[in-house]
Amino acid sequence: MEVRHFARTPAVTCTLETALSVVARLMDDHDVGSVVVVDDDGRIAGIVTDRDLVVRALAAGLDPDTPVTKVMTSDVLWIRDDTSLFAAATEMATAGCRRMPVLDGHARVIGMITLDDLLTVFARQTAKLAEVVVSEL
Repeated sequence: MEVRHFARTPAVTCTLETALSVVARLMDDHDVGSVVVVDDDGRIAGIVTDRDLVVRALAAGLDPDTPVTKVMTSDVLWIRDDTSLFAAATEMATAGCRRMPVLDGHARVIGMITLDDLLTVFARQTAKLAEVVVSEL
């Protein structure tokens, strides 16, 4: 099972020049906790989370019109769309992160995979396995 089949697509994205207030509205409109920041070619430049908006922007007294580049994380953990779900879970556990942008073979952002997504898939698979075991008893 590859990440591409379970990623939330499309990813919610913004450009490097997007104002913090617009990023906050995107999160609210799409009910997400992060927005992927992309360059003009659609390649990942960073990520900003709801926590970044609170801690790095609001608590620091930044103006709502400040560009997202002032608070985004540039060193982003990401995963390719052809990666297995198990490898994605291992990467998340190792890095201690809850969400990762999913990139295609051209390094363009196509979606987002979250810890909740993985847990849901694994729970469903476990339930199916349990049904098989019970039917054999």
